[in-house]
Amino acid sequence: MLRISTNENTAGGRLVESQPFCFIGNKPIIRQGDLVFPHLPCPDQPQHCAANMMTASIVTYVANIGVVRESDLASCGHVADGNLFVYSI
Repeated sequence: MLRISTNENTAGGRLVESQPFCFIGNKPIIRQGDLVFPHLPCPDQPQHCAANMMTASIVTYVANIGVVRESDLASCGHVADGNLFVYSI
């Protein structure tokens, strides 16, 4: 099982939530398609300036969109880390 990501987690840069209604420990859950805050080596490598989360769970959803877990991939190539206490398959 993999840990679910919230807006306190990263995938190179801080993860930015798109939904305001589902939380873990008062932190919004991150879903597939959510943004990754610009991070180094931006601006030298533009894919790190406008990344989003590309992969997510195929069995755990928030509002019909898969939740991001540790090891899910961002479009810039970085992987997400996860919440310490909540897991998903």
